[in-house]
Amino acid sequence: VSQSRYVACMSPETYTVNVSAPNGCSTTGTVSVTINPLPSAPTTTNSTQCGAQIPTATVASTSGLSNPTFVWYDAPVGGTAMQTSTSTTFTSVVSSTTTFYVSELNTATGCESTLTPVTITVASADLIQASIDLPSICIGQSVNLTVANLNPTPLQSYAYTWSSTAGNGLVSTTGSAVVATPTIPGTYIFDVNGVDGGCNAVSSVTLTVNPFTTTLAGINVSCFNAGDSSFSLTGSTCGTAPYSYSVDGGAFGPIPTNLVPGTYSVVTRDANLYTTAPQTIVITQPNAVMQPEGISNVSICQGSPSAIS
Repeated sequence: VSQSRYVACMSPETYTVNVSAPNGCSTTGTVSVTINPLPSAPTTTNSTQCGAQIPTATVASTSGLSNPTFVWYDAPVGGTAMQTSTSTTFTSVVSSTTTFYVSELNTATGCESTLTPVTITVASADLIQASIDLPSICIGQSVNLTVANLNPTPLQSYAYTWSSTAGNGLVSTTGSAVVATPTIPGTYIFDVNGVDGGCNAVSSVTLTVNPFTTTLAGINVSCFNAGDSSFSLTGSTCGTAPYSYSVDGGAFGPIPTNLVPGTYSVVTRDANLYTTAPQTIVITQPNAVMQPEGISNVSICQGSPSAIS
């Protein structure tokens, strides 16, 4: 049979224990009580971060233990231990402002210090907005791209980086204001990423770059086998005159005037050397004029009338 007795010990002591049995037998023993000191409370350094991250807040030992263990609690009294390790930082992600209460534990004695609070402040990233002065342009034109922090009292001082697909024509990729002169027609999405330490914010704008186009109309041969056909320019978009023309892959030059009947592929080039997609032009000719049937030669005297039939 075992029994316990609790004694308030204020200093190391040796206690004598007397044990008596109902039959009158007894014995004695001694118990030594060693009182281990509590570690002193650690010091802490708060931290601030943007969004969910592993925090940089730290704790430091003041007890002089060679390899102290720290216990991170979620409440100052009766809390749950969220981490117990020798690390001087909290090693899990924190997504909202949190105060931990940290003690130092002497693992050899099991003694634990009082708690010291440490606060991790989690801020939200400021929103940003990208803007473009011309959402739709012709090939060869330039646009101005800008970005602004939407917070009237900004918490972040962002460094901005711009990106898009190949052919975007960005003169520079950094800064709150950049210029782009795309070299290929199409639709571009310009993304801007703002970074300030651990804070990131993203915004984007869309740009449509219209190609150089022309409308050509064939001019048919005037007479059968005349070889005097051509074509004309009836319309154009996004081009800069004067224009030149390549027929069936030939050299660029003025509109030809000596085409024969047939089907041609024509590419137009403008003064800035932008070219259109090939256009197909069909040249036709009228039917040949046939000699009437039944015509016969006649012989007459000078000055006499005659009929040709």
